[in-house]
Amino acid sequence: MDFLTNAKQPLTFTSFREEIARRVSAGDTSSFIYILPTGAWARQEISRVVEIASPRTVAVPHIYSMQEFVGKLHAKLQPFKRVVSTGESAVLIELAIRKLFKDGALRYYQEREGTALPLAQGTFEELIAAIATLKEKGITTKMLADDIVRKEKSVEGALESTDLRRTRDLHTIYDRYEITLGDNLVDEYGQYLRLTEQF
Repeated sequence: MDFLTNAKQPLTFTSFREEIARRVSAGDTSSFIYILPTGAWARQEISRVVEIASPRTVAVPHIYSMQEFVGKLHAKLQPFKRVVSTGESAVLIELAIRKLFKDGALRYYQEREGTALPLAQGTFEELIAAIATLKEKGITTKMLADDIVRKEKSVEGALESTDLRRTRDLHTIYDRYEITLGDNLVDEYGQYLRLTEQF
């Protein structure tokens, strides 16, 4: 059974949707926040709420996808940071990789791809996805570096393992990308990471 804890006594009801419908029927769209997994589900629920409230005009309900909610919370906690789009993020990662290639800092990828850029499309997309996944899971560049050190100490001969060389390069790219973002920019998954660090 679901419950709300914003009251002095928890309110008990059979479902969030039922409770939202009850509140909206009474003209109340501001006493709840409803977070859904995707934007499509959130839009569908907003449409349902507007239909329930019809013909009255109601304030836009606080119904968000998880991504929208994280974005709103991040904007309140760090309003000075601009969120870069997925496309902008990819460009910044590519710029970081180009600089690292120029410096000869990517041992695994430069051995594999040679000195030519750009990386193969699939490889580049894997790197973008890996960085996004690390951030979404709350793994910072320092945490990844610590993990690399642990792996180096725990496995005999690991210094030359393919996985470890690839992970070192991933760390190098991730770290350069974070430096490129600086203090004024954050990407979508960086919002999750910053919130994790806050709490």
